[in-house]
Amino acid sequence: MAFVGLLTGPGVNDTTKHGIWAENQFMDLRLVVRSGDSTVNFPGTMFTDFVPFLGANPVFTLPIFTKSGNVMFQALTSNPAVPSGIWIAENFPFLDPAVKAYVSQPTFLAPPREFIGSIGSIARVNDRNEVVFSSNIGDLLSNQTSQISPILLTGLDYDMPGIGTGTRLQSTSSMIITETGTVALTGTFSQGGFVNIYAIVTSRGGSLNAPFVSNQTLPGIPTDYTLGTFSIITMNRSEQLAFSSLLALGGGLTTYQGIWVMRGTGVEVVAVSGMPVGGDTSVIFSGFANGFNQTGTLHLTDAGAVVFFATVYGAGITVDNDGGVWQWKDGSLQSVVREGDHVPGQDSGVVFSNLDNLSPNFSYPVVNAAGDILVLGYLKGPGITTGNDLCLFLFTRAGDFHIALREGTMIEVRPGDSRPLRLIGYGGMGTRGAVSTGQDGRPMIFNDKGEFACLLGFTNFAYHGYFVVDVNKYLPSRRPVKVLHRDSTGTLVAVANREFETGFFYSGNVDDPYSFLQRRTTDDEGILYLDSIMYREGDEFLLVQRAHQEGAVKEGHEAVDGDIYSIWYDNLIPD
Repeated sequence: MAFVGLLTGPGVNDTTKHGIWAENQFMDLRLVVRSGDSTVNFPGTMFTDFVPFLGANPVFTLPIFTKSGNVMFQALTSNPAVPSGIWIAENFPFLDPAVKAYVSQPTFLAPPREFIGSIGSIARVNDRNEVVFSSNIGDLLSNQTSQISPILLTGLDYDMPGIGTGTRLQSTSSMIITETGTVALTGTFSQGGFVNIYAIVTSRGGSLNAPFVSNQTLPGIPTDYTLGTFSIITMNRSEQLAFSSLLALGGGLTTYQGIWVMRGTGVEVVAVSGMPVGGDTSVIFSGFANGFNQTGTLHLTDAGAVVFFATVYGAGITVDNDGGVWQWKDGSLQSVVREGDHVPGQDSGVVFSNLDNLSPNFSYPVVNAAGDILVLGYLKGPGITTGNDLCLFLFTRAGDFHIALREGTMIEVRPGDSRPLRLIGYGGMGTRGAVSTGQDGRPMIFNDKGEFACLLGFTNFAYHGYFVVDVNKYLPSRRPVKVLHRDSTGTLVAVANREFETGFFYSGNVDDPYSFLQRRTTDDEGILYLDSIMYREGDEFLLVQRAHQEGAVKEGHEAVDGDIYSIWYDNLIPD
């Protein structure tokens, strides 16, 4: 989790009050950077702000904490010649963050564009520190070569498969970047005298393609309708792509919407306005947004499941049961939760309520790459009051249900200080599809270890801090893996084949060399140990360990299966 904070108190002034903090995998909360700190590569230049606002909306992307342990952030500076830029704090989990300049204004480019103007409001980053971002005039740029280079520049002609020769970029709406470096964007284009052509464009190794374009028909689109504007795009590690679109009729946009997924070269419909919900032909999808967040949201898991919020209409549908969350996988559509459904484990008559009318940042599911789903909503029924009705619901990848948080629960905010919970928020990152499963360069607030970053409030009127809610105890146990240990001679030897149960926390994909497992244990002295297991090859992992107590590292324990293992920094930190 990474966030921007504002300080008050002795010694804090207007030039030092802003900062970015992050909690790493070892549950250390550390300062990443603070206003008043010197920037990198620009002598005499200081950071001044990290989330400037234009009206009520942030001008910059909020900090993104990648799974490989780096924090990307945008900032303003004190130097008029370098007023803004993008920086990355590297190796955050293991060392003091080394803040490195990535791109600043102005940054010089190759012709025909001499340099970047202002940096735009959207930036994305993957685990390889590949950043893609927009400029104030709509250019799309990245660092995927040895220098900052364009992906698409406004005002230039491109030969764009899917649109045609002479295609020009007018503006960029959104963008993502996968762990393998594929970039996808939604934008507006012109071609051959036609303007306002909406399209999804992908860039792989510098090769451009527009697989989806306005006025195109796809499976599930009603007769005479076509694709219109595109709302949200997302990709997973397998580079499957899911997206939502408004539909057009006779050249004009309608309120009809649809969701599709592309796997390889095939395109499959997930849901479309007017389509029956599953096998029930009396219940029809209406749309995939709520009254606050008109673009809606959707998530794509590592296994290719698409999770989305939707409203429905039809026989027996009222305002009390017209909203819910659905999951599509391999052509099968299933309801995750719907208003009016009985809440498992609660008294008869207690139902899910108000899943679609909470606030701009609330009303959508939050999903991790493993397929666990969090939904914020209310309870309604016997025994439910305004003091205990707000809940965070967990639906696990195994199909289990739990109430992860509930209003009125006593939360210990610091030792000896417990308060009743009143508000739950998604950290201000919910609008415009800003949060993802962590596979496409967007911020992630719910990881595969079951850690959920959120805002909690202890009155009915304000949030009081960022918290990490750990729901790992509810998640399925991990699969068996082979554990390796480096013995006293430095030789890798097998320790055991064992099932990692719920005490272990998985981070990332098994095919990702930066992934690891963690086990949290304590010894007789109460020291917390985190046994981190780096991926090696196949199902073999290299076991390393880091012990933490007030920043101290303790080493030298015997390597006994199920006990504490010695730490090997040379294997923990990639070259």
